[in-house]
Amino acid sequence: MKAKASGDFLCHHSFVVVCKHEWDHTLQDAIKSISIQPSLIGYISNGIALCGKGCVWDARAAFGITFLFTNQDSNAIHFLILIKAIALFSADQHDKAMMLIKEVAATAFKQECSALCAALTASNYDWAIDLYSVVINLNSASDAVFANRSKAKLGKRLWMEALFDSQKVIELNSLSHTGYNLKHAVLHGAQHYDEAIKTFKIMLSKLDNSPDTQT
Repeated sequence: MKAKASGDFLCHHSFVVVCKHEWDHTLQDAIKSISIQPSLIGYISNGIALCGKGCVWDARAAFGITFLFTNQDSNAIHFLILIKAIALFSADQHDKAMMLIKEVAATAFKQECSALCAALTASNYDWAIDLYSVVINLNSASDAVFANRSKAKLGKRLWMEALFDSQKVIELNSLSHTGYNLKHAVLHGAQHYDEAIKTFKIMLSKLDNSPDTQT
């Protein structure tokens, strides 16, 4: 149990240093994590770090191993292909990245975040948080990605972390009510009722001003 906990810590820590582009540290953490407990997230982190260091062939091998953890789930496979494409694109492997994206499109992958949505639907919050974090750390996040990670963190009652993500949603799309709706849910869950009421009123004003609600 202690070894597995150490592996999980190193795995999650590798994501922290990914956003700082500290590829050597990321790679070290990923390798140590895999040596303790091979995991999907560990190999994803390994592949991202190798791409960051320009070791594209080694990165592709690492990403290849990730597919052993999908249990042949098509949503997970498609999402992993997208992660691999983003990492390769970041490593200036634009042609290879576009080929992967076309591969996904050719298999009728209609929703960019379907694997993540499946994780949320199944209340697999840890997995959803990890996968959304991959997208965010690769600087490919939209307000929808932060919104869905906030929902996952809400499910685990991680109030402060969910609040941060809801504020990012507001920052990225201030005209939408979604960020305020999430922020209200977080504040209410954390029992900050006065702030929750204020946020709820802002959310209502955003709904009133939404083009979809105007006649």
